[in-house]
Amino acid sequence: MTRPWTPPAVKWTANELAALKGELQVIEQELGALRLRREVVRGRIDALEQVFSMVAPEVPLVHVPVVHAQKRFGGYGNLRGWLLSTLEAAYPQALDTVALLDGAERVFGLTFESKGARGRFRDNSLAKALRVAAAAGEVERMETSTRFSTPGVWRWRPPQSVLAELRAVAQDEAG
Repeated sequence: MTRPWTPPAVKWTANELAALKGELQVIEQELGALRLRREVVRGRIDALEQVFSMVAPEVPLVHVPVVHAQKRFGGYGNLRGWLLSTLEAAYPQALDTVALLDGAERVFGLTFESKGARGRFRDNSLAKALRVAAAAGEVERMETSTRFSTPGVWRWRPPQSVLAELRAVAQDEAG
């Protein structure tokens, strides 16, 4: 039994056509999602403009600037998500703030014009994300020297169910 022969030009053309049709289908789906998102955002803007006019009737809305929020790290929650995954990957080892700062610079392509700017990023973005994660019980700050200049040391904190499972396994192996 012989297979039918198809010329390479026909194969390539059909393949390219199928791929482009697939790409167009994805674009159409994304456009639909973007249209829906646009309507939701417009509705929220309208609602906030009404609230603004009630809260501050003496301030004209034309003075509210446009801000492109949450784009610094590729989207909302990306810095915190990266911190959590980095600390989880290092677990049970802990990482200090300096190592996390160096990693954030590499991962997010950050460049700082001065040591002061790097310190502000550390204090205002990185440390804040670590404190929020610690308050949520996702990471823990390890006890270190009481010297002020010592960087903080952080470790991922596994969920309690994981710890309970590990304890149960350890007890089964011990007894």
